[in-house]
Amino acid sequence: MPIGPYSPCVGGTGKKIKFCCPDLLGDLQKIEKMIEGGQFQACLGHVERLEKSNPDKACLLATKIRLLRLVDRYDEATTTARAFLEKHPDNPIALAEAAMSHAFDDRCAEAMSHIARAIERSGAEMYLQVYQSMGVVARVMAALGHHLAAVALASLQLGIRRDDQRPLEILFPFRSETTIPLVLKDNRLRSCPDDAPCKAEFDEAMLSSSRGEWLKTRDGFERIAQRCDLPAVWWNLAMSRSWLADTDGCVEALRRFAASDVPLEDAVEAETFALFISGDPLGDPFDVLEVTFAVDEPERLETALSTSRHFERSPGDPADYADGDGPPPRAVYVLFDREPPGPDAERSLETLPRPLSQVAFYGKETDRPARLVLSDVSAHDLGAIVALLHDVAGDALAPEPEQKVTAQKSTFQELLSREWRLPANTLRSDFERWIEQYLEQLLLETWPQAPLGLLDGKTPEEAAGEEAYRHRLLAGIMVLDHWLQAMGARFDLNRLRGRLGLPTLEPIELGDDSIGDLPLVRLHRVAVDKLPDGSLLAGLRRAIGYGVVAAQAAFAHEIVRRPSLAGHKDRLRAYRVLVHLTEDPDEALRYLEEGRQAAEAASQSSAPWDLAELQLRYMRGEAEELSRVLRHLETEHFREPGVAQGVSEFLMRIGLLRPDGTPAAAARDTRSEQPSLVVPGVEGAKPGELWTPDGPKPPGAKPKLWTPGMD
Repeated sequence: MPIGPYSPCVGGTGKKIKFCCPDLLGDLQKIEKMIEGGQFQACLGHVERLEKSNPDKACLLATKIRLLRLVDRYDEATTTARAFLEKHPDNPIALAEAAMSHAFDDRCAEAMSHIARAIERSGAEMYLQVYQSMGVVARVMAALGHHLAAVALASLQLGIRRDDQRPLEILFPFRSETTIPLVLKDNRLRSCPDDAPCKAEFDEAMLSSSRGEWLKTRDGFERIAQRCDLPAVWWNLAMSRSWLADTDGCVEALRRFAASDVPLEDAVEAETFALFISGDPLGDPFDVLEVTFAVDEPERLETALSTSRHFERSPGDPADYADGDGPPPRAVYVLFDREPPGPDAERSLETLPRPLSQVAFYGKETDRPARLVLSDVSAHDLGAIVALLHDVAGDALAPEPEQKVTAQKSTFQELLSREWRLPANTLRSDFERWIEQYLEQLLLETWPQAPLGLLDGKTPEEAAGEEAYRHRLLAGIMVLDHWLQAMGARFDLNRLRGRLGLPTLEPIELGDDSIGDLPLVRLHRVAVDKLPDGSLLAGLRRAIGYGVVAAQAAFAHEIVRRPSLAGHKDRLRAYRVLVHLTEDPDEALRYLEEGRQAAEAASQSSAPWDLAELQLRYMRGEAEELSRVLRHLETEHFREPGVAQGVSEFLMRIGLLRPDGTPAAAARDTRSEQPSLVVPGVEGAKPGELWTPDGPKPPGAKPKLWTPGMD
């Protein structure tokens, strides 16, 4: 609406312009027209002239920050935001601007404290700048791994404006993404026992949380904790601290909860929560490096790389790997730890090549020599890589490389998600047997004997007999369980618990109405055959909504088995789950056909089932069946919404169409003689290509070799 004398001050003073800055009304109206006309630079000059005669005015400071961002002068915007807050420390817009500045500087706790204060100072009517800042800070928090702070902000935004879809871009992935631990998704506050002496104060702290007054919530539970040692107090204190990106404070409160009078599983799950947000769950970190060799003889090196069987040239255009404004590499390779075995060699994981790094070879530039850049190098592998490179390239490389630490990862997470290059025509049954043997050795022999920071340097075998380490050791096993499930591998970790003499996790029988209260991490243990229909359906919806993959198949199997649920709309959802999760292609086709029949019986289009069948037929190498389904889609369903797009995306994925829609080369058969790169629990997408967890890249996306731990 046009700015008038009774409009709220654009500087967040809480007053109308008539009672705040009436002398500037005409200028504010002019400023708004200039901004609407895109005259950002001229408008900024006008504001700076006004500042000389009206120093420290909130409306001018807020407008100046807005304009500085519009003309990409972000450093000056940050400086102005700090000055704004210094002059107006309780101003909600000043606090919101400071929150964004702190977030961009990775000062997450300060950012959340400031945005929380901005929300509290806003009162019943929130300024648009504050609302927008909430979204910006939420996205930064999500990117930096402070998921609960991001979710708190996004949830509050959604409560303020139901028509704004942007908060859902944070909330949906948090709930459904399997890489986010389930214990983090169970972050609801706990209620106070009716007979607790602190109930009134407890309920007031709960009420403040619903209003987004998280500082009051935290402070309230901190006061209660000093005189009322209830488990729910410590849990709620941990959650309120997590909303404010106070990781250390959250961990401290979670461990106070775990040490209180709660069931063992509650204590272990709280400890697991603490381990995941701490960033180093098992205390077994290693450095991930970028390693750069100066190249003394580029032509000799290029010949060595192209002829060595330790190197495989990456598909695609090297220009796709360009970094910044510099020239792209001349070639990009994957470096393997050994040469592929011969056709008659005995095969096992010990003899298969393992990728060690992506290698980019850059030619000589005006201001720098030719160089070889290795990315995502494990510090564990560095010595072997340097020796191998010098063995392959000799004096073409400088003796000592430059090293830069780019990240830290868990040693055992890397071991769990290792990759191998499979020779052509490797039987799936052989690979599954090798992986089973690998996980058996790693989890039942190697891990129990590995010293871990989680256990103060003790091994799991040593710590298993000490009560002081009981919660942490069981939580460490839950960490392993999450990593296994996130990568699609299967292993019964009750075997590890039993080997260490720890309590095992048993099936859970529930009453009629408790499926929604069960912690997500326990959902896969529910005895589904004992559930009434309503709870069974609710369980499947909850498992899908929160990405509990281990539970989805169990609930779906039981739903399609029950005659009482024939014709129910959620039966189709169950069939979709089974088609997606079933490993046996024959069984997947059976579920697909049953789902198609159920959809047609419900007068629904069978097109989604036909699209799913395309992928199954392609994976099985059934060219005639694939052509039949394509013809059926073209003749019967092509005019239906989304069908043409779905077919095009499938054809692009298998290489029959280019991104621009023009025909490409014939698709490779899945039974091609080219090898595949695979990880435990996951099959390669197409033989002959490097498998990546996020699948085919969209046009223009920069490709990269997936490495263990890239979540």
